[in-house]
Amino acid sequence: LFVKGFLSGYVIYRVRVRRGNRKRPVTKGQTYGKPKTHGVNELKFARSKQAIAEDRAGRRLGSLRVLNSYWVGEDSTYKFYEVILIDPFHKAIRRNPDTQWITKPVQKHRELRGLTSAGKKSRGLGKGWRYSATRGGEFSYMLRAWRAMSSAAAVEGPVAKSIRKKLTETFAPSHLEIECESHLHKVGRGAEKHFRVQIVSEKFEGCPVIQRHRMVNTCLAEELAGPVHALRIDAIPPSKWVGQKTHPSPACRGGADL
Repeated sequence: LFVKGFLSGYVIYRVRVRRGNRKRPVTKGQTYGKPKTHGVNELKFARSKQAIAEDRAGRRLGSLRVLNSYWVGEDSTYKFYEVILIDPFHKAIRRNPDTQWITKPVQKHRELRGLTSAGKKSRGLGKGWRYSATRGGEFSYMLRAWRAMSSAAAVEGPVAKSIRKKLTETFAPSHLEIECESHLHKVGRGAEKHFRVQIVSEKFEGCPVIQRHRMVNTCLAEELAGPVHALRIDAIPPSKWVGQKTHPSPACRGGADL
């Protein structure tokens, strides 16, 4: 590794990486395995040489953050790259709005987690058809879908507000939780048709489960006759309330739009 000066808070290291692939370390080429593991000479590492250079620089300089890298030259034996690193504790970096993002703890060892430009290229990430089927892309796709569903369920619409108002006025609950679960079913975006209600009220004391549900259904008769298609009810008296959480309803398995 060879270092040279740059701007305040920046450091550039030049890294050389040996060219070519690696033979499988077996004696006399005998792999003693299945045919798919018989290869000895044509093995390719999953990451590029540039990503390896960033990896080595980041491991050697653990207190710095790898920003990016670029190719500078090569010969018959090595490829040479220059890796740009940033000191996250330098005042010039922390005071600059354009570089403050890399000072966050979540940016530690970006190069080891495939977050740099060279590292992302070997992760199979992208947009379009079947990119969600890649191993790295599958998690990203699920995370985006989960965040979209959570944000849609977190904002109360007019129907949810009406349910909350009526239940509060009728039962004066000590605990009331209303969850819109329409995103788990085959309905239009933003629809308010499926709800889960957990309510704790003294008016449920001494009443059987069926009677509690009937009390809630009577209170919400207008909504059930109109926009609400399904309502899951957990009506609990204070004597049986221990802070338990209700499990989400199972996702819709198909069917026509409601």
